Amino acid sequence: QSIFSKELISKFEGIGKFANEQLSFNNSYGNTIIPFTTKSIHNDDLEIYKEGFYYGISAKFEHILANLDVYRNDKLEAINEAFKTDNIVFVHGASGQGKSTLAYRYINDFTPNSTSYELKISQDINEVYQTINSLDALSRGLDFPILLYIDIKPQDIYWNEILKELYGRKNLRFLITIRQEDWNKTTLGFDFKFTDIDLSFDKSEAKVIYDSLLKFKEDLKFIDFEE
Repeated sequence: QSIFSKELISKFEGIGKFANEQLSFNNSYGNTIIPFTTKSIHNDDLEIYKEGFYYGISAKFEHILANLDVYRNDKLEAINEAFKTDNIVFVHGASGQGKSTLAYRYINDFTPNSTSYELKISQDINEVYQTINSLDALSRGLDFPILLYIDIKPQDIYWNEILKELYGRKNLRFLITIRQEDWNKTTLGFDFKFTDIDLSFDKSEAKVIYDSLLKFKEDLKFIDFEE
């Protein structure tokens, strides 16, 4: 059949774009785009995870799989409600308030692990844009949302590039945790719409956490919670 040169060029460009996106995805998958389906825990490791978690090491998804966290239903519902109106949700609070733990618990309980990924932000802008291309390709043609989790570290400077480039993709949701001091320095609102949740810490929540810790570590230095 006859074909116009314009159509032929368009087809070639489409093939080239697809090949480039496929290469980007293969390079990023498991490196900067980490599926939660790869996370698991064995009974032999449970005590090690438990001891580390209650002594305050950084939270991991495996801690949630082992049910070591304190369930914070009101905060989980707040995140879930926020995603009904916005595709980008920030959780901010002081270091040690359980931002990552809360995010991991939400991912485990509210989203299928097969459609949830953790993003590691590279310090190389070229790798960042490779990740963007990968996520753009991943989201195309899907009728269900993909959840992407980013835990922003102080040295991460390109995370907002990902949000700006991918904002508006209906099938991409971003759950982002950030330290309060970094949140206070961030200027947002011009490039994308979002909801933010302040991870405040009150006495009633502290009591729940104290009681949970007491079950694991009985030699606490305090006589009781009030003291």
